[in-house]
Amino acid sequence: MEFRNTLATLESIETRLTCIEATQDQPEALASEAGALEELHSDLTTSLSRTFAKLQKRCQEVDPITQKTLYGDAMKARVAEAFSRYSSLLQRVVELKNGPMEKACHDADNVRLAAESQARLAREEAAAARERQQEEAAQAQAAANAAETRRLEMEANQRALLHREAALAREKKKKERDEREQAADHAWAEARAEDAALIDSILPGARGAEEALINLRNACGGEATKAYKEAVATLALYVGNIIAHPEEAAFKRISLEGAHFKSKLGPWGPDSLHCLVAAGFQVQREEEDERGKDGHGEDSRTADGAGQEGSSLREDGGAGVEGKEGEIVLPGARVLLMIEPDMMRHQEEWTVWYDTCKGVRDLLQQEEARVKRL
Repeated sequence: MEFRNTLATLESIETRLTCIEATQDQPEALASEAGALEELHSDLTTSLSRTFAKLQKRCQEVDPITQKTLYGDAMKARVAEAFSRYSSLLQRVVELKNGPMEKACHDADNVRLAAESQARLAREEAAAARERQQEEAAQAQAAANAAETRRLEMEANQRALLHREAALAREKKKKERDEREQAADHAWAEARAEDAALIDSILPGARGAEEALINLRNACGGEATKAYKEAVATLALYVGNIIAHPEEAAFKRISLEGAHFKSKLGPWGPDSLHCLVAAGFQVQREEEDERGKDGHGEDSRTADGAGQEGSSLREDGGAGVEGKEGEIVLPGARVLLMIEPDMMRHQEEWTVWYDTCKGVRDLLQQEEARVKRL
């Protein structure tokens, strides 16, 4: 198999070499075959050279048992013929490489150098022409710049006057805006202080919820009244949804101006608010001019207006925000938000939050079950 492959390689090399030799009377074509000829020379002097050395060695090797050579006379003759063919091809390649090919490559290099020289001269002439054009363009631009400078100088005084007038107008507008922001800051500070006082007055957890329920019971006229039962059921629903569906953001926002809250807890708003704050809800404020409509609808599972578009919350109590035509956005209605701590980062805080909310939920559910029996 190796010998047959060697013969095939010799055949391929001879065919390619014949094609290259046919271009000897065409110097440019012959020069373009320099790489191919070098590749043939490499094949002959490396892999094929090693292959014939191996074949000739095998022709001399003797079988240790039969004491006969591994190759017979016929195989030896074929190897000798192939080696002769190989030597002839190598000689042809060397002669072509050191003779016509070398001259063709030299001539091709001379032609290339001449072409490069002509191209370089053309580029230098083009560069000189560009430099002349650029110099002329620069002179024209200088003249245009001078004319533009004169025009700008004529307009400078007029612009300076307009700028002074605009600066005065900006100062006046800034002063008015600062006054409006200070008024808004004061309003937000008062609202935040009011909310903070409310939160500080309420005990967290079941104890605070118990006090709120006592006040709610008195406000409703007793524990057996329909108003008290409905209020307790609504509060139990609000807090129970937090425990039952902690992933639902809709249950974590309650608008005190929403239709559902006002219809169920409106008359008893302060006491209901105290109970929800004891459960962990935090008091926030809507911006007065952007307050959205109640988004609760008819779904009694959701907290009132949770996540509705058109509602904007003010959480920081900071500087006022200007609305349309520079009007100040003032603190609006209260909104309750249940902000759950991150259980993975703050496990202790989450545990306290959950126990507080669950304690109020259990208290409200027990109270709801108790008053139903009355």
